Amino acid sequence: MELYARNVTIFDKKIVDDFVKEHYDANETVVAGDCSIITGRGYSDYEDFYDWYKDIEKLDQEEQLKKGQVGCSSYLVLTKEDDKLIGLLDIRHSLAYEHGNVYGHIGVDIRPKQKK
Repeated sequence: MELYARNVTIFDKKIVDDFVKEHYDANETVVAGDCSIITGRGYSDYEDFYDWYKDIEKLDQEEQLKKGQVGCSSYLVLTKEDDKLIGLLDIRHSLAYEHGNVYGHIGVDIRPKQKK
């Protein structure tokens, strides 16, 4: 299976919601890839996709960062064959956040049915 990554866009609500629903159906939560380590809020803590998207867009552009926050870019990892969302990936621009030396620059969460 070939994969590629791209930035999250305002038009990705359905595929992200489906990804999150699969986690809930498997009694899991999204644990990484959603910039939650920087925002302090996971995807499920937001009222809807658009509120989450606004926050991650600000982090990506390093706008209005709060004390202790660093820039963070969130990506969708998709299959080349049919654009199925396989994972969420975030890249933190710096380690200058709480426990940055432990959690590092990268966070990733994989769709439950793709874990082996």
